[in-house]
Formats: sequence, structure tokens, C-alpha cells
Amino acid sequence: MFAARTVARRFELSRAVTARLTLCFWLLQVDAGADCVITQLFYDIDLYLKWVQDCRDIGIKVPIIPGIMPLSTYAGFNRMTGFCKTKIPKAVRDGLDAVKDSDDAVKEYGVQLVTDMCKRLIDAGAPGIHLYTLNQETHVIKILEALGMLEDVAARRAMPWRQRIDPAKSAEDVRPVYWANRPRSYMARTLGWAQYPNGRWGDTPRIPEYAALSKYHLDELHTVDPEARKAAYGTELKSVADVSDIFAKFVTNEVKRLPWCCALEEEGKVIESQLVNVNRAGFLTINSQPRVNACRSDDVTHGWGGAGGAVYQKGYVEFFCSPAHLSAVKAACASHPSVQYMAVNAKGDYHTNCKNKTVGLTWGVFPDREIVQPTVMDAESFKVWKEEAFALWDSQWKALYDAGSPSTKVIDEIQNNYYLVSVVDHDFINGNIFNFFFSASSQLAMKA
Repeated sequence: MFAARTVARRFELSRAVTARLTLCFWLLQVDAGADCVITQLFYDIDLYLKWVQDCRDIGIKVPIIPGIMPLSTYAGFNRMTGFCKTKIPKAVRDGLDAVKDSDDAVKEYGVQLVTDMCKRLIDAGAPGIHLYTLNQETHVIKILEALGMLEDVAARRAMPWRQRIDPAKSAEDVRPVYWANRPRSYMARTLGWAQYPNGRWGDTPRIPEYAALSKYHLDELHTVDPEARKAAYGTELKSVADVSDIFAKFVTNEVKRLPWCCALEEEGKVIESQLVNVNRAGFLTINSQPRVNACRSDDVTHGWGGAGGAVYQKGYVEFFCSPAHLSAVKAACASHPSVQYMAVNAKGDYHTNCKNKTVGLTWGVFPDREIVQPTVMDAESFKVWKEEAFALWDSQWKALYDAGSPSTKVIDEIQNNYYLVSVVDHDFINGNIFNFFFSASSQLAMKA
């Protein structure tokens, strides 16, 4: 590939001719006995997928392994991509520019970016991943851990989330659940925090302010082609029922990503069928966890914190719903006293039956330390998160359609009228949060 590009530059040939020369070069190598192909570094997955198809069309059938370079420093990234003439998608460039003044932030951004890229490549059928380490094995290990590709991952995972690279900030031991599926956004918005709350998140005066929402937070993580996204979400939406169907298909992996999350985690697959039913009932889920009662801390699905402990968590579901659905949620709480909710719409109207502003969702008991409570549902951070959650409807979904179309009217209805809701069942021993949703759905059916 390098030889073909050298020839193309020497004779000042067009990019299209360069591509044809590269294809021919690969074909010659395969004909000479090459068993596989490893690409140069790239950051545009759509180009890789098109390139693979082009190779197949001319008879190259060997595995084509994507080559990915983790980001280490801003200057190093620019140097390598400039040398290799790598196309950088705008979303990647904007995200990197937003954190370029902090080496630690660039490293964190790089781990998140490459992890997300690798997940999408694997889902798209890539035969493997070749990571250009450049002697930065720490970053590669972080990426492999996040992908679940290392043995005994549960024992290595100190917290239920991907930890920061910066040693000064890796001691963070409590985090609101809302950014679970958008960790890069959370890290960017807390970049300026010199100190993190330690296990007692509810002391609001000690919690630093989140950075203001910027366009960077609303960019595509994977630079998915808008037309491909439009095909996945529907070339035209007729009603909210179409949206519910898309959310349900995301849970079953028929739709690969939503603006708020990509690929249901292994833990989510434990409750896959229940989540499908909840979405088809009109509760559009974007985050969830099953209840866990004294699971081994090295369990591959639920474990964290290392071996020798036990982990616990309450059933939790976060979703968008109509005002009528919220009324049904409130009514169902009467027969489910262990369930609490927080709800807020785009205007900031807030409803809750929680007595405390902060509710613990996850905790672990270990032989060598105090009880650790890493994940919380918190009223103040929930109100901050809602700005981003509602804005994603506009930037990542509504923007796909023509102004004034039936599809934009459907999205407008959700943005203007729906609530973002967090529901937790405190009965982590015998509770079933999906029985609560069945009760709420029954309330809706009675009023229909």
C-alpha cells in the first residue's frame, strides 16, 4: 500500500488512481501468496467498509484487518496522520481539538475513541484488529480491557466504568449513572475538576460544576454516514410507534446504535427480552441495569473491583416517555413502594417521589476496604444530563430529515413533550423492576 502511494505521489496522480493502484498492489501480493492484509491507520470506518467491499469485488478474498493507532499526544497524532495522509472525520477532529491543551485528556479521548471504533468494526465483521502500539502499551491494555478481550477482565475492572488514564483523576470512586453509555462526553464535561466527590455524591456544595454543553458533545462517536443512519432509523417516521420499534430493534441488535448508546453491554443482554417489551410499550430506554444480589466480584458479566468480594446493584431503567406514560409511572408507584423515579422534560419541569437527592445504585463489599458505592442516581446531575439527552434528538436524529417533514414532526413531539425518566427499584433481593413497568402499562391500557 505504501509503495503504491509513493508511485502515485511521484506522478501526481489523482486519489481515485491511487486507490486503483493500491487495489492492484494488494491483488498482486495476494496472488503471490499473502494470507491476509493489514491496512494503514485510519479513523473513518465507513471508508474502511467501502474499501473492503471494493477488494472483494476484484477478487481479494483474504482477511482484511483494520489497522488502528491509539492517540497518545495531540502533536503525535497530527504528525502521524499527516505523514500517512490519513483522512480525519470532522467529528474526530472537533473532539480532539476540544481537549488538545491537556495531554491526559487527549489520552482519555483516544482510549474512548479507539474502543468505540473497535466495537463498531467487530460488529461490522472485521476479522480482527491490528493496534499500532508505538510503545504505548498502557493505552492498548486499556482498550483491550474495555473491549473485554483480556482474560479475567472482571478482576481487573476496578469500577463499573472505564477508568481515567490520568493517575490524579483515576481515584474517582463515584459517578452518576447517566453518562454510562457516553463516557467520553462525561470525561470532557468534568475535565476541569481538580477533585472528585469520594463516595458521598449527595453533598451538592462540594460537587464542581459541569462544563457547558458544546457541539462536540453532540457529535457522532463513529462518524456513521448520515444516509446509513437514516436507513437504520427509518427513511420516514410516521409516528412515535415507529420510534419505539427502532428502540426495540436496538435492544435486539438489529439497529446497531442510538444517539445515546452503542451496542447493548453484556449485562444488558441479561434483561434483553424485558427491555424489548418495555420499549414496545412506549418507554424508550437508553440505560439500564438488572438487580444483582451478592454476585462474585470477579463475575465476567456483573463483576468489578477484583476477586474476593461481592457486588450488589438495584434494578434501574432510564427512558424517554410521554406525559401519559409518566402519569402511569406515578400511579404504578402506589403499588410498588420500593420503586422511586426522577423525571424532567426539556423545559426543566421536574417530578420525583425520591426523598433524597441522591440514591445509591451499585455497591461492593470487599475484604480489604470499606464498602464501595460507585454508581448513583443524583437529582442535580440528572438535570445537567437532560440538556445533552434532549439535544441528541435534534443533532443526531431530527437533522437527518428535511425540515417540515413528517419525521421531523415526530421528533419535535418527543423533544417538546416527552420526559426523561430514571426509575430504580430499591428491592435488590426480591424485586423485579419489570413488574413495575407491567403495572404502568396496565394503567395506560385502562385509560385507553
